[in-house]
Amino acid sequence: MSEDPTSTTKLFIRSYMTLVGAFTLLLLAVAPVYAAPPLSLGSSTSYNLTGKIQVSQSCTSDPAIYTPQACAPPSTGNPTVANVTILDDGSCSSSGDPACSFSPMFAPVSQGGMVVWTNLGTLQHDVKSNATANIGLPNFSGNITSGGSLRVSFLQPGVYQYYDLAYSWMRGTIVVTPAASAPVVPPMPSSFQVDLGGNLGWNVVGLSTSQGNLNVSHQISLSVSPLPGISFTPVTESGSYEQSINLSTRAESPSTATGIVESFSTSLASALAGATFATGVTSPVFQSTLLASNTPDYTTWWVNAPLSLGSPVQILHGWSSVTGSEGLNLPGSIGTRSAWIVTSQLSQSINISIPDPSNPLSSTTSTAAVILKLLWSYDKSTGLLLRNDNAASLTTHSVAQTTIGTVTGPVPVTVTRDMALTIDIALRLSSTSLSLPKSPSRTSTLMGLLSVMPWVPLGIAGLAAGVAAALIVWFTRRAKGATLPGSAPATAPIPSPTTPS
Repeated sequence: MSEDPTSTTKLFIRSYMTLVGAFTLLLLAVAPVYAAPPLSLGSSTSYNLTGKIQVSQSCTSDPAIYTPQACAPPSTGNPTVANVTILDDGSCSSSGDPACSFSPMFAPVSQGGMVVWTNLGTLQHDVKSNATANIGLPNFSGNITSGGSLRVSFLQPGVYQYYDLAYSWMRGTIVVTPAASAPVVPPMPSSFQVDLGGNLGWNVVGLSTSQGNLNVSHQISLSVSPLPGISFTPVTESGSYEQSINLSTRAESPSTATGIVESFSTSLASALAGATFATGVTSPVFQSTLLASNTPDYTTWWVNAPLSLGSPVQILHGWSSVTGSEGLNLPGSIGTRSAWIVTSQLSQSINISIPDPSNPLSSTTSTAAVILKLLWSYDKSTGLLLRNDNAASLTTHSVAQTTIGTVTGPVPVTVTRDMALTIDIALRLSSTSLSLPKSPSRTSTLMGLLSVMPWVPLGIAGLAAGVAAALIVWFTRRAKGATLPGSAPATAPIPSPTTPS
């Protein structure tokens, strides 16, 4: 009697699916599962924060005797700086031309202050004091080409008349008033340091299968190294904000933490640009470095996917890479954790415009170098951030030519300015309520687990062989109707012979 082909096919399909299911269960038993850290409502994590901002600057002149005038910053008190603009229409007549003039014609300045003439016309002008009118006062003079400038310091009070030697009808007046008694303003220090310290943490306040809402809190203290003549009271700042994160992509929703950080970075850049540095660095340098385009922001608190050496990782505005691994000894019950090191680095040289502190109408092209180094360490078992080190530096260098007016005439001076700014911020995990399983010492993949446990392949092979053997025997029995080994085979009945009629 022949077998039913349909029943044999169905039996084969069931047996095949059983074998596939068994093998799938086997893989699930030995392969790790990767996702975000095991979050739940109330989960919390805290980090210690340390940081410092260091600034150093220098300004020198050649000849060095004119450094105080050449490197003098803008001042709102005594002594003052008065700016006079020289205007012309390119064809000043000898008899008079209203388009050619000193603006303003009357410039007040306090004793010890400085007057800066800047030639915005196309002609050459010779500024010369009126020795006849200025009896008993020092004389001054200077030849100023188009786009050039002349600086003269006035140490003696009085009314100074001056004119243009080439166009005598162009006249101006400088009134130098006695310096009022006022506290001496100390010069800008050559270096100072700002220290940061505190803690930063987050806890889960909302959770679904696709999104997590974190409440991020911080408390930061700030102190400044002593500055001559300046008292600074240490500041402590604290606050919190909510941060929404897509658990699948790790993308942050708009207007959460990153927006606040960007706003702070912009404010810091503007504040640094407004400080009285000898270099006058402008804020777009910082903003273009710290801030990026309208790309999604990816959280730094954790990573989802399994990592290996060379893996790309999306953090903040773009991509970073796994460049190594390390063991971290963390405080309390956290202990020693094995972590992947993820890094990103930016290095760029740029040209910026440095304004003249004593004459905003002129500027000098300067070179600047920006370096930004970011490092994150993520736990190999859970993907949780264990530490974060950020380092940024900006250095500028400029060389400018200027003219200092003296009683004996103008003197050409070369002014060199240098500035260095470094920012270092570090986070280190201090406590967490998340469950941190034993950290693997190698890549957490199936092959990685097998390589660190040499007995596992034998056990898996034996288990797989046993399952396969049992399924083959069962399949053979069902397909062929065979009996178990050792049982008596069934005897088919012998048909009775028939007698021909």
